[in-house]
Amino acid sequence: MGRYLKYLITVMLVCTPSFALAEELSFLKQNPELKATLLRWEQEAPQEVKAEIKALRTGDAEAKVRAAVRLGEIGDWAKGSTLALIEATKDRTFVELPDMGGAQVWAEARNALARMPVTFDALAAALRDDDHEVAEGAAFALGEMKDPRAVEPLVRALGGPNDGTAAAAAYALGRLQDNRAVEPLIAVLAHGNNRVRYAAAYALEDLPDPMAVEPLINMLGDPDDMCREVAARGLRATKDLRAVVPLIGALKDPGKRVREAAIWTLGGIGDLQAVEPVAALLKDPDPMVRIAAAHALLVFRDARGVEVLILALRDEQPDVRRISAEALGKIGDLRAEGPLSAMLNDQDGEVRYAVSEALRRIRDPGAVDRVIETLRNGNERERADAARNLSGQGEAKAVEPLMGALRDTDPGVRRASAWALGALKDVRALPALVEALHDSDAGVRATAAWAVGWINNPRFVGTLIETLGDANGQVRTAAANVLQQMRPDWRRDETTKGAVREFLTILTGKDAHLRAASAFALGELRDPAAVEYLIAALGDADSGLRAAAAEALGKLRDVRGEEPLLAALKDPQGAVRSCAAYALGGFWDARPAEPLVVALRDNDPAVRASAARALGRREERGALDPLLAALRDADAVVRASAAEALGHIRDLRATEPLLAAVKDRDGRVCQAAGGALHRLTGERFNGDAEAWRRWWETQKATPAAAEKK
Repeated sequence: MGRYLKYLITVMLVCTPSFALAEELSFLKQNPELKATLLRWEQEAPQEVKAEIKALRTGDAEAKVRAAVRLGEIGDWAKGSTLALIEATKDRTFVELPDMGGAQVWAEARNALARMPVTFDALAAALRDDDHEVAEGAAFALGEMKDPRAVEPLVRALGGPNDGTAAAAAYALGRLQDNRAVEPLIAVLAHGNNRVRYAAAYALEDLPDPMAVEPLINMLGDPDDMCREVAARGLRATKDLRAVVPLIGALKDPGKRVREAAIWTLGGIGDLQAVEPVAALLKDPDPMVRIAAAHALLVFRDARGVEVLILALRDEQPDVRRISAEALGKIGDLRAEGPLSAMLNDQDGEVRYAVSEALRRIRDPGAVDRVIETLRNGNERERADAARNLSGQGEAKAVEPLMGALRDTDPGVRRASAWALGALKDVRALPALVEALHDSDAGVRATAAWAVGWINNPRFVGTLIETLGDANGQVRTAAANVLQQMRPDWRRDETTKGAVREFLTILTGKDAHLRAASAFALGELRDPAAVEYLIAALGDADSGLRAAAAEALGKLRDVRGEEPLLAALKDPQGAVRSCAAYALGGFWDARPAEPLVVALRDNDPAVRASAARALGRREERGALDPLLAALRDADAVVRASAAEALGHIRDLRATEPLLAAVKDRDGRVCQAAGGALHRLTGERFNGDAEAWRRWWETQKATPAAAEKK
């Protein structure tokens, strides 16, 4: 039986809990209206919730942990426990549980609060509590809640009087991954408390930004070992070449964790001027530093590392020996053959395997040459297969032949070659791949975009931004996804400003396909300057442009776009209405709900499906009945979208209709209904109708369930 549903259908008799602890929370004294609300929620809470509140206040550590977990599973329905959970963030008791392992009361309490969006205002106020444990718990909960409204109160907490609260706020801002936090976090890198400095640098790992590079470089000279270590790690996320020389200097740091972090970052950046300084650390006294150095040399694949890698084959640590053997095999230098042969009887099985694979590469260099020959002279199918095979060889000598194959007459060969170059991750391939972004075949262009992303060099962000304007949707989507993977903060890049102007010029041009592509690009760029232009495009004669403009306005989520999108729900073209409906799912005020409910009855199934998904994104509880009706729609995509939306709304009245939908004749509906039921009940039977039926019969057989029903 799912813990969530079992909890809901079990009736418990408890006493009304005491509110004495509320007086101890200073933030409530400053907010009498908020205090009255929280107390009213608690008084009006269902008996089941009151039972868990009592456990939080009077139970032992295990009872408190389990109560917090159960309340978190319920979510907003358990808002009456808000005050008790905030109080519980002061309890740092640790307990070992057979089914959960180690757990702390305060951690489970904050996790429960994070799963109740309705508690946001209380948590924002609790950041100012005089008790630093309460304020820290509120900060961590806001970070896990991922609500963008939390950025401003957390930034204020960064400058508060309590260092512990400031550190917790910094960690939380990192979890939110909102670029508005970058400058405030950079500012506290100079904080007087090392715990706060560490937390700010740690948060910046999740917010890689060019602005943070110099401050993090300066932090490599921090008096605290842990701060220097996290600064080195944070520079890896930026992949900025300005960091290479300072990081090479950090290889001589007295802190072993700092040296290790610097090596990993240099390997991630991939600049070859670090080869020899990193190679020298294969003799470091710390085994973790030596492992990192061997791995970096494996990434570099540079012959200057061969001699120290040969010496490292005798290292006392098996991981150092194994990675060194792998690196020697990748480099393919004949000097390594004898030393590797001597290691074939190594006592560690993984080392022996790595040695044998390295020797195979070195002793049969002709194998790669034969594949390259096929790439040049085979038939179309053989050439494509050869390109794919070279992606797994990991040989540097394959790069140039694959670059040449990007000009092959067959698009299948060009696609396979682009894919292989991305897999090899050799920076030499980037110019050829950038050229392939203009290939006549859309599949080649899309694959080239992915390959540029895999090589992950920040200098090519501008090139990918230009690709957002490609005439083909597959290529545009690939570029957008790659940019997000390469640098989550890519929209802050200087090249975006020029790109916005360029795409706005195209948007007002005459080529219909390029205008639609530019609308897509402007949506991805998220620049507010595009809003008025996109609103104007909603009235264009070309329906493709109108649809693209609606989709872009949905990504921008600017309130200026809301009314025009509502009007676009009446567009004569179904594709436009569909894009407008889905876009409105990103606007969270009350106005779009009723028009979206009306759109559930549109004569175009694509519009009905988009309206259902939008209502689910908004978690519109008032749309329960229309969505239940949509579960019976004639179109399978609409039924699946309605089931998905009901899962987001999480209203238990949808349980039986969703159980019926699991038996739908269309597999997509079955899977969507199973996923929604998982959200409702905690059980996971996916689209297995028979398993859900057996489970539901068991629930109905219990007296409490029958009474509830």
